[in-house]
Amino acid sequence: MNRALTAGNVIFSNPGMEDSKTLAHEYGHYLDYKNHSNYSASDYIKKLNYQVFLEQ
Repeated sequence: MNRALTAGNVIFSNPGMEDSKTLAHEYGHYLDYKNHSNYSASDYIKKLNYQVFLEQ
């Protein structure tokens, strides 16, 4: 884990450890959540993250 996490519409980070690109990266995850699943966590997991779970 790289010092930050996006969980739906909330971004958790450790300001003492993040670099200048961390929040921009996490905001990109939020935009995926917003635009591809209309704020539905189950749709987000199914549409964008399901393949990641299959590969593990």
